Amino acid sequence: MSMKNMFATAMLLVASQVYVCAQATLTMSDFEIMPGESKTVTIDMTNSLPIRAFQVQVVFPEGVTMASRPTVVPDREGSYEDEFGETVQCTKTLGYNKWEDGSYMITVNADDAIPFSGTEGPVITFKVKAAADAALGETSITLQDMELVYEDGYTYVRPESTTCKVTVYHKHTPGEDGICTSCSEPVELVIDDTKRLDFQPEYTTYAKMTYNRKIAEGTKYATLTLPFAPDAASCAVYAFYTLTSVNGDCIYFDEVETPVANTPYLYCVRDGQVEGAITGDITAPTTELVETQAGGWSFVGSLTNQVIDCASEITNNNVYHYAYYAPDNVWNRVLKSLTVIPYRAFLKQNANVQTARMRIFIGDATGIHEVPAAEIDGLCPEVIYDLQGRVISHPVKGQIYLIGGEKRIYR
Repeated sequence: MSMKNMFATAMLLVASQVYVCAQATLTMSDFEIMPGESKTVTIDMTNSLPIRAFQVQVVFPEGVTMASRPTVVPDREGSYEDEFGETVQCTKTLGYNKWEDGSYMITVNADDAIPFSGTEGPVITFKVKAAADAALGETSITLQDMELVYEDGYTYVRPESTTCKVTVYHKHTPGEDGICTSCSEPVELVIDDTKRLDFQPEYTTYAKMTYNRKIAEGTKYATLTLPFAPDAASCAVYAFYTLTSVNGDCIYFDEVETPVANTPYLYCVRDGQVEGAITGDITAPTTELVETQAGGWSFVGSLTNQVIDCASEITNNNVYHYAYYAPDNVWNRVLKSLTVIPYRAFLKQNANVQTARMRIFIGDATGIHEVPAAEIDGLCPEVIYDLQGRVISHPVKGQIYLIGGEKRIYR
């Protein structure tokens, strides 16, 4: 071969490699399934160039199987107009074989006129089923031995194997004895300050959840974040307060009627009630935390043990953290290290503030109260608002104002 021909061949190979480098692959999205349940899933294609044909081996984990014939998704079919002006329906031909290990080899060929155009989306759909005795927990389906042929029919790509996470979970059916009628496990999950958010079995939907904790003796309030919503019985015993506003070195919390999961609160035992367990209705525990914000302040919950390097946060991010001090009912700024245990909450301020301590004012959301002027003397400046939210510097006796998050009559 002449040097000229060798160079031309080399350039052709380089061009072909560039063409092949256009990434194409097949994937499946993660999903959850219960034992005995069937669920429709898809295999998705990601391709920047049109694909003429492809193959893939689908490998299932123990306890999970294919439960229906795989087909090409309907919107991947199409039609085109031939040289005589007639509409011709374009189809994608799919074939599959089951192997001895329970996996399936799927092959798909497209009409020359309409290949799989460069796009992202589902190309194959089928049902999967979890066996009645499938083990709870996380497993995976693997897509391997993939080969995707481009529109020219010669150039192809063989991507690496991909996996999708399959979570097998179980929903308890409570019996009269509080035991699940199908798996004989307790339907109530009891947690306390010593138990982090690592529920066992991890993928079980509990019928009831209970949190045990006692507010420190001699104090009234404490912070709380739970992975479930307290039920009506708990709300009758406890009052839950959310962050509403900050003014100077004063921070305000107002009572909420219906507390929700994964949200930080101050809470206390209502007058005349006896402290006990906090319970939640039928629910699935989740870990998506919600931050409550007011101005530049954030009220942040925690479901696990964590240590915050406050000194580094101040230096690098200009963020200050505050820890609740129950005996004095204040928030103290932490300058070194803040250790947060499960089911607690802390404050952070995303600005350069000089306040070292935040005083707390709590509204019980029960209406209008008469408040003598003497009770307002201790508040920080500019904390009295009219009903339109405007700051009042010189309140008038007998008028109704917003003071400490409540509607009050100034006396």
